[in-house]
Amino acid sequence: MVMATVKKILLVIAAFLLGTLILDRVLNLVLESFYEQCLVGQTGGKINYYLKKAKQPDVLIMGDSRAYYMLNPDSFKGKSGFNISHAGMDQCFQNGLMSILIHQKKMPAHVLLHIEPDFFMTSSQDKIISKGIQQLKFYYGTDPVVTEFLDELGPFESLKYQFKSYRFNGRVINTALNYFSTKVNPEATGNGFIPRPVTKLDSLHTEFTARNYPDGPMYFNTSATRYLLQFIRIAKENNIQVECFTSPVYYKRNIDFYKPACEYLDSLFSANQIKYIDYGRTNTSDARIRDPHFWEDSEHLNGAGAAIFSRQVASDFGY
Repeated sequence: MVMATVKKILLVIAAFLLGTLILDRVLNLVLESFYEQCLVGQTGGKINYYLKKAKQPDVLIMGDSRAYYMLNPDSFKGKSGFNISHAGMDQCFQNGLMSILIHQKKMPAHVLLHIEPDFFMTSSQDKIISKGIQQLKFYYGTDPVVTEFLDELGPFESLKYQFKSYRFNGRVINTALNYFSTKVNPEATGNGFIPRPVTKLDSLHTEFTARNYPDGPMYFNTSATRYLLQFIRIAKENNIQVECFTSPVYYKRNIDFYKPACEYLDSLFSANQIKYIDYGRTNTSDARIRDPHFWEDSEHLNGAGAAIFSRQVASDFGY
């Protein structure tokens, strides 16, 4: 009687596990099909568009929202460009994305990388484990850099990805929405640049959002440097020329506060012969950039301001 009961329990468990496995695989096939057809959106669609539709440019712009909304590659006169920046994404994400593009043979020989000095300044000196790489979890198991950084997020990450559909955890709705948006407007991504619309309230909003310097002690976190160092190393190994910039801000940066990060960046780029312009520390030659009417908020230029800044960057870097 006991053996029969145990056998039934084991059969139920086996059936449950088999059913879960089948459901996982079926769900993964459906979501993967939707995802691979997405050509818009920042949860994979923009990357798909670049991989499938965009002609490989001379220069690839990489960075966060302060590159995404502020640098139009159409301003480049002597070179073609594509802006593959993603809002809110840090250096760890850029490393994973570059690795993906290299393996897909879509990485051009020239990268213009946006740098945020803030990334190196933290309220503690604890090791930084970036979660931005989760934006690329579709590539878990197929790209070594993405897989490495995702596994760092926790001791059980590799077990979670045994379920294929886990790659879409938290993004099912976005995948569906981007799929249908693609069907409506499949060419929406263009050159990757999306300007912020100009409104009558821009100057007021900009003045209101001009933030003060961070309160409390902040430290230069050396653990954050590994991502940038890895990016430079991978670029060198693949004969990719890297140039870097930091977009301006409307408020005046506290130079003393960012001094450790700025000194590190200046030293690193100088040692590696990488051109770097920090527009947050040096004024652009066009004084209009300091006019709040050209800003959407204190950290993002609107479309009119982006046009001015894009021409400045193109001129400064010889594009």
